Amino acid sequence: MRRFFQIFWAALAALIIILVVGGYFSELAKERGFYEHPSARAEGIVGFLLGLASHPAYLVSASVVLGLALGMWMDTALRGRDLKRRNEASLPKKWVHPRAAIIEFGD
Repeated sequence: MRRFFQIFWAALAALIIILVVGGYFSELAKERGFYEHPSARAEGIVGFLLGLASHPAYLVSASVVLGLALGMWMDTALRGRDLKRRNEASLPKKWVHPRAAIIEFGD
């Protein structure tokens, strides 16, 4: 029950902080004129992104970053599978009791 109240009060505090800070930044954006002509601002941002994407080095750098991310993902997935397989192989199929081993191999 204590954990529930901790999560509840943390969520309530986060909601209040988000509302207060969001209101502040909303008023700041109105004051600075960011809400005037929003379509022109959106067109400017899209134009910048399209210009960036049409740069010759973009395809090369995006391919390198994507390849590295894919390689790290595959390495993590295969390493986890390999560790699981290695741990399963190291466990004996039948446990040997020390007393029985001494009696059997003692002669």
